[in-house]
Amino acid sequence: MELKRLKINDVCEMTKLSRTTIYDRMRVGEFPQSHKDGHLSLWWHHEVQAYLAGKLAQQQSA
Repeated sequence: MELKRLKINDVCEMTKLSRTTIYDRMRVGEFPQSHKDGHLSLWWHHEVQAYLAGKLAQQQSA
């Protein structure tokens, strides 16, 4: 499995969330933590996918 990292713009597009919402949710532990690579904040693709899958499961069980 290839480990792909995403920039903030990619994460925003994938989740349909704003930068502010992503960082707010990250701060309170509701979104995967970013990883620094120099000055860039990057997220693991599989972690963002797992977050989205969890949100979908929550909606379906509600």
